[in-house]
Amino acid sequence: MEERKTCDVCHSNFLRKISFCRTQIQQLKAEDVRVTNKDYGKSLAMAVCQDCGLIQPQHLIDPHSLGKLYHEGNDAEYVHSASLRGQSNYRQISRIIKRYDPSCSSFLEVGAGSGTLVSLLKNEYAQVDGIEPNISFCEFARDAYTIALKNVGIEDFQTDRTYDCVVALDVLEHVASADRCMGKIAAMLGPSAIAIIGTPDVESFASRLFPGKWWHIRPGHLYYFHKRSFLRLAAKYNLSLVGSEFFSWELPLGYVVDSIQRLIFGKVWMKFDACRIPLRLCLFDSRLNIVKKG
Repeated sequence: MEERKTCDVCHSNFLRKISFCRTQIQQLKAEDVRVTNKDYGKSLAMAVCQDCGLIQPQHLIDPHSLGKLYHEGNDAEYVHSASLRGQSNYRQISRIIKRYDPSCSSFLEVGAGSGTLVSLLKNEYAQVDGIEPNISFCEFARDAYTIALKNVGIEDFQTDRTYDCVVALDVLEHVASADRCMGKIAAMLGPSAIAIIGTPDVESFASRLFPGKWWHIRPGHLYYFHKRSFLRLAAKYNLSLVGSEFFSWELPLGYVVDSIQRLIFGKVWMKFDACRIPLRLCLFDSRLNIVKKG
């Protein structure tokens, strides 16, 4: 693989290799990029930009190879919790849209997953679209909600349409180039439109509490932002921060218990995946950034 010479965000050549994780891997496999992957503390070799602070892969990522992993991956555990996750996202996103863009009439979700959020927003807005690179998730959305997500990743998505609101929840850290992804999002925003972009905060208390094995350090996460690096990227595309809040999840209790075992012991000693009691979590380490064009 070709070694990265400049920062993906600010294009500075002041990159420093860092020891960031518990276990370093050489390349990604399909199971590494699952939504429910719990290989905490495992990642590719990483470097930090000494200008903007972005943590990023030491080597360039081929977008087509990465896209193929997302397209073909199977994640039954995610599909089983899709409705719970999507309804939780809907409550947060709907409230933010009403606050920051009450006249919104068109909406796009990037990385729409199971399609739950898109299906719920279709009841409120005139134009609601979603794109999702995983073919099995698109098939689930078609069968469960009778909606047609466009089966494509953000880097290959082409459209002449603009939207009043674009949402990308936990997308920016998964793509081959965060810079290209943000550029695509900005290009799809209409005048005075907003984007709601969720990404883990590498300077959060939780990240510092669990150095090298924080639950957001996992193979499929390629970029680690904090406030300064995110604002640097947004400003490149004339996007200004108008609001920020912590992201919360609603997950099955069994999923959470299994995740805690992974974090502490590095493996699951006893499976609790049959326990479907919903649990709402806000760990104060993942932010929803609301940015506005202009």
